[in-house]
Amino acid sequence: MEKRNLLLLLFLVFCLHFTFAQDIIILKNGDEIKSKVTEIANDFIKYRKYENIDGPTYNLSTNEIFMIKYENGTKEMFNKIVQKDKESSQSNDFSGSKGTFVDERDGQIYNWVKIGDQIWMAQNLAYDGEGGCWDYHTIHGYKGNVNFYKELGKLYNWETACKVCPDGWHLPSEKEWFLLQKGWNKHVRKFKANYGWIFNKTGTNEFGFSALPNGYRHNKKKYHLYYDVGHDAYWWTSDRRGKSFASYYKLSWNSSSFRSYSHYKSYGLGVRCVKD
Repeated sequence: MEKRNLLLLLFLVFCLHFTFAQDIIILKNGDEIKSKVTEIANDFIKYRKYENIDGPTYNLSTNEIFMIKYENGTKEMFNKIVQKDKESSQSNDFSGSKGTFVDERDGQIYNWVKIGDQIWMAQNLAYDGEGGCWDYHTIHGYKGNVNFYKELGKLYNWETACKVCPDGWHLPSEKEWFLLQKGWNKHVRKFKANYGWIFNKTGTNEFGFSALPNGYRHNKKKYHLYYDVGHDAYWWTSDRRGKSFASYYKLSWNSSSFRSYSHYKSYGLGVRCVKD
């Protein structure tokens, strides 16, 4: 009887391995390909389809790939890969009115824009902080599409937000946020991206700030952890308000102005860094 049970257990383990041992290629358009990756080059990968593992080999440009989840549990993020020739072409020159720079910690490339006398990141930060940092797809209650959440960056608690910006950048203070929108607070559509906002309340993005409605993460652990994607944009400031609270700036879909509020420091909000 024990031998029979052992054989049955081994059979089940084999079946589970056969069922789940596969590489998942996640494309930037949100599609998934169940596969066996056989080769990875600088600008393409080769794979076989999992349902026909002995069949033909396919090529796929790395420009189309967001991430590969390998059968051993590891993940490779292709939107963070920066080839050496591309990296050398990014001079991190901040003259002019806009451009790109490389975050040397993970190779991500960010847009920046000069508004008035300030230089701002024109995207939300997406660096993997050590603790107090969340991806949208890991938060209960978020049901947005996979392609959109990549553009929203990550969410950080206040303690992490204060130290997560790249070298040469910092989390803006309330004063710096105020200076950003000073004189333009009745024209916030010029700060908003021209997509992503509900009810067609999209912006014109004339300033190139590309604000997207990233919402925030609640600190409750069992339900309703994510709010306001598509409705409102939330960014931390570096200013604390008492022991448990810190200030943030908010841009709503139906508002004509930036507004400053406070949240618990444990909440997850977006980060826009400003140049030192």
